[in-house]
Formats: sequence, C-alpha cells, structure tokens
Amino acid sequence: MVDSNYQELLEECKEIIVEYEFTSRWALVEGYHQLGEKIQESDLVIMTRLAEDLHKSLKTLKRAKQFYSKYPDLALLPEGKNTSWYAIVNKYLPETINQKPLENITCPYCKKTFTKDATVAANGQRPTEAKPKT
Repeated sequence: MVDSNYQELLEECKEIIVEYEFTSRWALVEGYHQLGEKIQESDLVIMTRLAEDLHKSLKTLKRAKQFYSKYPDLALLPEGKNTSWYAIVNKYLPETINQKPLENITCPYCKKTFTKDATVAANGQRPTEAKPKT
C-alpha cells in the first residue's frame, strides 16, 4: 500500500517539476524579449550604463536587443514555446555581438600577431579565421 502511494506521490511531484521548469524557461525568454523591446532605441552609452546598474553584462543586453530585432513577435520562434534562452542565444542568434576588427594584436598565449581582418566571436573565443602576420 505504501509503495503505490509513494509511486503516485512521485509521479505528481515529477509533473509539478516539469511544469514549473517549462514555465520558468519560457518566462525568462519573455523577459529578455521585453527587455530587448525596451532598449531597442538605446545607444551603446546608455546600454553600458544599464548593464552596470542592472548587474547584467553588456553582451546580455545586446543579445536581448538582437533577439527582439530578429523576433519582434514571439510566435515567430521556430520552436515556439518549447525553447529556452540558452537555445535562442546559441541556435537563433549566431551573429557575432562584438564584431571588432583586431589590428595587429599579439596573442598572449602563442605570441603570434594577427592581422586586422580577424573578428572576435560573440562567445569570446579566439578567432579561428585569423591568419598570422608574416
């Protein structure tokens, strides 16, 4: 008798967890979408100050802005509500956030100098397309 009660309790708890995990993921997506809409007209100076005051990274604010620009209507999301902020950032916003030309930058690790045609990827990784300066 205890086992059947326990199994029923276990299944009900699992259902609660699944529902609230889904709800919280979608709430985060909606929140970043609203944030992107709110800061759509903000320039870099304002966004930098907002990032500091909101204790968020500038990259996060740029991504929220990019997200709203690309998907002004959340119904346009390819996966609909079955997505997360992580998936949106990594699957649907692949464009670089900080495309900055590198001008004769020397890598502190390998000591190679790279030309100005390389760009920094949004994920902050070292540029793979950079060619060592000869």
